[in-house]
Amino acid sequence: MIYDQNGDGKWTTGDFNRGIQPEPVSYYPQEISLKTGWVLDMDQDWDIGKQFVKEQKLKEKRTSRK
Repeated sequence: MIYDQNGDGKWTTGDFNRGIQPEPVSYYPQEISLKTGWVLDMDQDWDIGKQFVKEQKLKEKRTSRK
């Protein structure tokens, strides 16, 4: 999932020199098995609001050290 923050319809990379971060993305947290020739007809639940879970855990570790 790409969070298109600037609304241009595509993923926008960052620019180190200008201090611009790339647009955030989220990946489905589990592996999905597909077989050749199958028609994909299934529903998967996915909480896309958890895009920053890893970053948040790192922040918690840093603040707990202080």
